Amino acid sequence: MLKKKKLFASQGASIILALIENEYGNIMSDYGDAGKAYINWCATMADSLHIGVPWVMCQQNDAPLPMLIVLHFDDRSILAMVGIVMTIHPTIQNSPKMWTENCTTGWLKNWGGKDSHRTPEDIAYAVARFDHGGTSFGNIAQPKWGHLKELHRVLKSMEESITNGNVSETDFGNSVKFPLGLSLLPDCRNEEYNTAKVNVQTSLMVKEKNKAEDEPIALKWVWIPENIDDALLGKVNVSADTLIDQKNAANDTSDYLWYITR
Repeated sequence: MLKKKKLFASQGASIILALIENEYGNIMSDYGDAGKAYINWCATMADSLHIGVPWVMCQQNDAPLPMLIVLHFDDRSILAMVGIVMTIHPTIQNSPKMWTENCTTGWLKNWGGKDSHRTPEDIAYAVARFDHGGTSFGNIAQPKWGHLKELHRVLKSMEESITNGNVSETDFGNSVKFPLGLSLLPDCRNEEYNTAKVNVQTSLMVKEKNKAEDEPIALKWVWIPENIDDALLGKVNVSADTLIDQKNAANDTSDYLWYITR
């Protein structure tokens, strides 16, 4: 459908990459040879569409050519991410090193596992080159929110300089080790922001014991059905002058909602 609507970069539009399967490599071993056969079929099918832009597979370290491999790093630090990339990708010829996610401020907790933690300094270092709103919409838990707010304020003030002019590159060779910190100097002299220096209010969360475990009577699970009206279910086309929320439109009955701009 996207090719028919001429939405790929090869057709003069804006889509530069396409994804086939997502993190199937995390569970593929459970299916043995059938799992490997499936991922090969996915690659062959995708390539046969001739969309004119590269195809990528996330978390698929043995993705067949011409698929490109991208990785997902949830809330791990930049140093951990670089270490994993350099460990996996040297075995893959002519494949750029890319990842799909690394700007998350936290992550899901496994049962019995440790709490997710990522420092505001590392997040700022990871997203300093992206002039957008970040991943902290509506969440002002400090110091992450304040530290990133200052980053975007300074980047916005430098917008004209950042987005204009020609870029020049300097090759420092392989012997230079750069620190995990970026300084922003709007006037090229005075530092107004540094990713490694947190100067905003810090809030500390204190975990309290689950008091339910001390109840004299054992807890019992109960459930009630949720009254969900019929969803669109892909049966109709809906026109709107704004983006429709996926959860409201699909009512949890589908993971997919197609948008077409006119």
